[in-house]
Amino acid sequence: MEIWKIRRDAKRFNVSVIKGKAFVVTFTSVISGLKSAMEIQKAPGAWNQMKELGFKPCHKTYTVMIDLYASMKMYEEAGEYYLLILTDNLWPSIKTWTVSMNHLVQEGKLDAAFDIFQ
Repeated sequence: MEIWKIRRDAKRFNVSVIKGKAFVVTFTSVISGLKSAMEIQKAPGAWNQMKELGFKPCHKTYTVMIDLYASMKMYEEAGEYYLLILTDNLWPSIKTWTVSMNHLVQEGKLDAAFDIFQ
C-alpha cells in the first residue's frame, strides 16, 4: 500500500497527500516555501486550493500569508489576511501580532501598528 500519494488537483503545488488527505500544515509549508523562493504570485493559488479542498487555515497559515505580503510591502493584502483571521472566528496569535507589528514599525506605520490593538 502506497502511503504517500500526490493528488491530481494538488499536483501543481506538489502538495503531499497522506492516505488521500492533505493537511493544512502541508499547505502552510508550501506557502512558506513560495515566500522563500520569491514566488509570492503562487501563494494565493495554494491558499485557494487549500480552502477548496476543505481545509481551514490555522493561525500559522494566516501568519505566513501576512508575513509574505508584508515582506513585499504589500500591506493592503497583508491587512486583508489579518482581517480574515477575525472573519474565520479565530483570534490572532502572539506570532501573528509580532509579525504584523514588526513590519508596520519598520515601515514607520506606527498608527497602523496601534490600530491592531483596538
